[in-house]
Amino acid sequence: MVLVYPEIVMESCLTYEKKVNDCRKFYELRIFYSFFFRVCYNAVRIIDRKCNCIYSGGN
Repeated sequence: MVLVYPEIVMESCLTYEKKVNDCRKFYELRIFYSFFFRVCYNAVRIIDRKCNCIYSGGN
């Protein structure tokens, strides 16, 4: 039991570390996609305003 216990703890720690890294990667991707979406959304809004301005006679 004494020899097996450190292996179990080590395996548990490695599993935990992998899960933490997976969560971190997911969170970083989520931040990137959120930022990318906001940039695209703002660009589309600016273009849409310019097009509406052109179609409405320059107002």
